[in-house]
Amino acid sequence: MSEINEYKLRIQGSLNLPLKLEIDKSYDFTCTGLDIIGSSDTSNQDGSVNRTFKGKISEMSEINLLSGKDVIRATQKKSASQRLRGRAYVWTAENDSTDPEMFYQTIVNKIINNFDILVEFLRNK
Repeated sequence: MSEINEYKLRIQGSLNLPLKLEIDKSYDFTCTGLDIIGSSDTSNQDGSVNRTFKGKISEMSEINLLSGKDVIRATQKKSASQRLRGRAYVWTAENDSTDPEMFYQTIVNKIINNFDILVEFLRNK
């Protein structure tokens, strides 16, 4: 087994910004959720390797760009089903050990099967 010389992180994803950024200006970046989706090793030709992890900005991430005292909150374009799936994943992580995808499918099926009841409930709110 090769010795790991260096660990790296490559982040992918895109965000929507509420305003434009300035060229040749530095911004600090904060991210509250990052999914690690893979890794790869690159040989250094000396018996050691550099391991690069591939990270993807999570659907439930909160991303901020900081410029001095200004905070630019970035968002991802997400469909309603993506937001619901993300919320189901967060809920299962915080509340029980249910398989998040199975939980999401259960929620979607309950909404579809009880659509009329749900509409009446929302109208009475």
